[in-house]
Amino acid sequence: MELSNQKKPDEKRRVRRGEARPDRGLFKADANNKENSILNKIFNKNSKETDEQAPKKRRTEAPKSQSRDELARSSFKPIHKFSTEDAGEKTKRKKRLIRNVKTGLLYVGAASLLVAAVFGTISIFKEEDELVEAQQPQAEESLKSIALYNEGTLMKIDTAAMTVGDFLKENSIVLEEGQEISNSDEEMLADGMQIFIGKPVTVHLIQNNITNSAEVIPGTVLYALQQMEISLDSNDIVEPELDTLVYDQIKINFSDVEITQVTVVEDIPYETEEGETSTVESGYYHEERKGENGAIQITYEVRLVNGVEQSREEIGRETIIEPVNRIILWGTAARSSSASSSSGSSSSSSSGSSSSSSSDYDSVTVKNPGEQATNPSVPSAPSSYIETMECQVTAYTHTGGGTATGTLPRSTRTLENPGTVAVVPSTIPYGSLLYVTGYGYCIAEDTGGFRNDPDRWNQLDVFMNTKDECYIWGRRYNVKVYILRRGY
Repeated sequence: MELSNQKKPDEKRRVRRGEARPDRGLFKADANNKENSILNKIFNKNSKETDEQAPKKRRTEAPKSQSRDELARSSFKPIHKFSTEDAGEKTKRKKRLIRNVKTGLLYVGAASLLVAAVFGTISIFKEEDELVEAQQPQAEESLKSIALYNEGTLMKIDTAAMTVGDFLKENSIVLEEGQEISNSDEEMLADGMQIFIGKPVTVHLIQNNITNSAEVIPGTVLYALQQMEISLDSNDIVEPELDTLVYDQIKINFSDVEITQVTVVEDIPYETEEGETSTVESGYYHEERKGENGAIQITYEVRLVNGVEQSREEIGRETIIEPVNRIILWGTAARSSSASSSSGSSSSSSSGSSSSSSSDYDSVTVKNPGEQATNPSVPSAPSSYIETMECQVTAYTHTGGGTATGTLPRSTRTLENPGTVAVVPSTIPYGSLLYVTGYGYCIAEDTGGFRNDPDRWNQLDVFMNTKDECYIWGRRYNVKVYILRRGY
């Protein structure tokens, strides 16, 4: 009885002290609340559970049959793949990662600030240098270098004055009595400007042997010429040099030199081409084509000194018209019997005998004195004549006057209207009728300078209508000349 009575109070005390089994509701709720709190901290979950989370929670609860002490001593681990230790490591890793990221950002930021500071400093230095460089020329440009010629003495002065008047005041320059200045007080100063001060002096300008005198403010020769209103260019010649300081009674030699271009047009003489033809008697020719001169334009550089040409240099030429050559065909046909007989008798006549009387040609006169002919056909040689001789024959053309006998020269060359020939009158008298081989019939009506040369006693000068015909004829030697009549 006593034993049973003793046990009952102990059970009651355990009940009062909360030592009942852990499956009682009060203790079970406390344990679940602690576990949920831990899990919520690990998984960042809310206190409210979802339907999916409830089974997971139940799996982590201890069996109801275990006591509280057994639960604490047990090696129970949650079935979930994350344990409390895993959560701690994860948290540490996160913190380390965040710390590393922040550290990296700090380093990047510091480096960026450092780079920005370096470039900013360089930019500042550069701007300061540019500012100093920009300010330096301005300071230099504010000063102007002035060349002051005072009574012929040169002084170079740097000044910040704006006008000539300010410059004079700045340097305490006062004009003396009789002195003049080249610039007005209001004229603006410029760098390199020249100012001339002094009493006028007399200079003598000599141009083309003519002297002109004038009074000028003393300075350089160039300034003296400017005061005399002489314009210069790079070709002009001045003595002494332009920068020479003038003095009273100085002599300045000036030559106005002009370089210009002149264009002229000149003839290009045509040439003569020769050939043969069987349709013309031997000793005569046929003009197949007349010649025509060409034209060429020539440009010269001309140097004029005081208006007089001193030199001329060709700098270019251009052909405007091409010349057309003359073509003549010499005959190859056999001569007629009359020509042969005359040819056969020429040797005897040249020795002094005559083949016929001169009376055969006494009636030959000039039928048309004003008639002219250009390149006429050459008639056949005469059948009768007084004598023949070998002569040197040249040619001439219009001179603007008459012949030595007062007639007008002609180039007709026919027996009916003979041409004109100049002779040595002592050899062949005026009025003689001649036949010149290659020219034709002509009358001795003129003479030339050769008449006084004893070595040219047998020279003739036949008249032609154009210069071109004269050039073609040229000077011919040993030309056979027939004398048909002597004198009138």
